[in-house]
Amino acid sequence: MAKSAWTDDLAVASPAPVDFRGAHIKLTNSEEETTPPTLPLRGIFDIKSKHYDVVLEKDRISWSLILPTMQSGRRRSIHASVSLHDVYAVGIKRVEKPGKNRGYPEGVIIYVATPSKKDPNVLTEERITLRSTNEDNCQKWRCAIDSALKGLGGRPRKLRAFVNDWVNDGEATRVFYSKVVPVFQVAGTRLDVIVTTREGSAHQILQKVDFDDYDGLVCVGGEETTREVIHGLLERTQLDADLVEITPDTNLTKCEIPLGIIPVGLFNLVAHSSQGTSDPFTAAIHIILGHLHPLDVSAIFHNKEFIRFGFSMMYGFAGDCLRRAEQRAKGVINARGLDYAVAKSVFKVRTYRCAVEYLPCESNGVFSERSPCRTGCERCKVKHPSNGEADREVSWPLTAGQRADDMASGCDNDTGHDRNGQVNRGCQDIETSPIRTKAADGTDKTQEWISVKGDFVSVGAMTLPNLCNWCPGGISPLTHLADGCLDLVLVRGTTRGEFVQHLRRHASDKNQFDFPFVSVHRARAVRFHPLGANDKPCTTIFDKGQGEGDTTCGEEASLEDDNGGAVPRTGKEFSMWNVDMELMASVPMEIRVHKQLLTVFASGIQDTDHSARSCRCL
Repeated sequence: MAKSAWTDDLAVASPAPVDFRGAHIKLTNSEEETTPPTLPLRGIFDIKSKHYDVVLEKDRISWSLILPTMQSGRRRSIHASVSLHDVYAVGIKRVEKPGKNRGYPEGVIIYVATPSKKDPNVLTEERITLRSTNEDNCQKWRCAIDSALKGLGGRPRKLRAFVNDWVNDGEATRVFYSKVVPVFQVAGTRLDVIVTTREGSAHQILQKVDFDDYDGLVCVGGEETTREVIHGLLERTQLDADLVEITPDTNLTKCEIPLGIIPVGLFNLVAHSSQGTSDPFTAAIHIILGHLHPLDVSAIFHNKEFIRFGFSMMYGFAGDCLRRAEQRAKGVINARGLDYAVAKSVFKVRTYRCAVEYLPCESNGVFSERSPCRTGCERCKVKHPSNGEADREVSWPLTAGQRADDMASGCDNDTGHDRNGQVNRGCQDIETSPIRTKAADGTDKTQEWISVKGDFVSVGAMTLPNLCNWCPGGISPLTHLADGCLDLVLVRGTTRGEFVQHLRRHASDKNQFDFPFVSVHRARAVRFHPLGANDKPCTTIFDKGQGEGDTTCGEEASLEDDNGGAVPRTGKEFSMWNVDMELMASVPMEIRVHKQLLTVFASGIQDTDHSARSCRCL
């Protein structure tokens, strides 16, 4: 297998040797086990000082008031219920008494995960206590509810967790032991924990872990930990499938073991995009309840050589922001440093010359008619064939001939459309080139690469909507999590005022793509080429350096064109890649989307109101 980002010289950050300390803890329910009674089970308990008839079924617990209350001269019956799919733990509430080890029982306590009223993506804890002082009765009901929860299936019982202790003064470790461990402890889920103290530890450990011993993996940390664990997990999956070399045409093996992400970073793009929030408690509940959601992952190549996996690849403005933020922080990026970097990048906003090729999805459709990916999304449930094959089920079915005719007549050679359907004419030298792929029936099918060349403020290729606290609606809000396509967002040169308006809309419910200088295309593959003097295509980088101040790259760094000639590279010509919030050199890249390559503990995104958010420094 080719070098990964943790061993490749294209990544700005250099790898560190493995150095970790392991800590193994077993978290189980301390109550004694008894034979569970048969269901349905009925009993009488006090709930909030009133007598209720409680009924436990295999997937629900309900209670009814025994003596209906009087309201306006009429008897009013009170009935309520909770789905066991929302119950993540059950135990016995006790009152400590001198001379009694476990204390006296006060009742059966049920832990329920409920959506927050302010944001349905955030889960909160609700405790329901079935009050009873009878020890045998409490044990019987606790055992019955616990048995019913286990009967639901799909919930992990044993997990391997990686906790990042080397970034931000151990913030991930503090969050893990204060907010996450108590939740797993009450749920009776076992965690085998490894606390890493050096970059690269988790990646190397994952190459030796026996996945058969665990129901899933958990990573606790920010962007660094998430990138490292995901890359190590996917790389291990390919090695287990005897895929030693990864090329752009390789059909990768899907990872079967799910990954839970406890977000403790500044952006948390993967966790926030799949869960709708960066709340650690919510992430822990999704893991305990066994909520699963597939994710598309991009494989990134340079000169046909595999570099790494990624979700968000951005060139231009996003790369400039991250570079300035890292230069100011000299370590971990904080909110103030990011505000400074964004403000300075806006003040010095500029365009970069580049050429972009993309292979459009079969279901390109009309952009203004697309809907965002939400929990239960039907499109992400559809099973598509592997990469290189045509979609069997699509939202907008188009044959190859229909798609070519539509792009030639209605899309002006697919120069791009804004959200109102108006043609964007900022691109130059639009070209198409054929490529042969296999259709679902095994026959050859010709598809066309669309080529676009011009001056761009920003180029983004995203398989996730990229939600974060700065962009609650997402950098690319209509990108689906698992439909096998990415969104290619092209922002052309414009005035600073219009670009600021475009940025501000990312922090609101307004349409940030409703500008004539912005176009969005759905693609299965993207090729990107930074252009040097005289538009010479650059293929390799043989010397690079990171400049100081506002210089994007070292003045002595150069690129090599297709004919072997050196193209002078100055700080004003090239930006840097921002790949999942990690800087990478400004090199040509090829990006291939792999459908549902990874599965995470999450339930997708719920609709919520973002109108009250601000754009901070803007």
